Amino acid sequence: MQEPLITTTNNLRDIIGWLHIGHIVCIHTFRNAIFYSHKNSQKDDLQKLIYIDLENNPTLLQDDEWPYYIEREGFIRDADKEALPTNPDNIYSFKI
Repeated sequence: MQEPLITTTNNLRDIIGWLHIGHIVCIHTFRNAIFYSHKNSQKDDLQKLIYIDLENNPTLLQDDEWPYYIEREGFIRDADKEALPTNPDNIYSFKI
């Protein structure tokens, strides 16, 4: 059973918080996707993969608004795709 993720009304703060605890986040639109992780991130059984669909708000990605703030916090683009969690219980998807 999939455990719920803690969310607030501040989506960007939620993403940064998930990255701080070691999860991998993919922010994406129909045309573009960026995976983020902590630079020292290592795959483990508790790590989560969180997809954030920005199709309704593509400028957050296209204008580099969210990437700017995420990278300013020290997280890196292009997380190692081989290290992505594959257990369906650890994969989440949100539409913003």
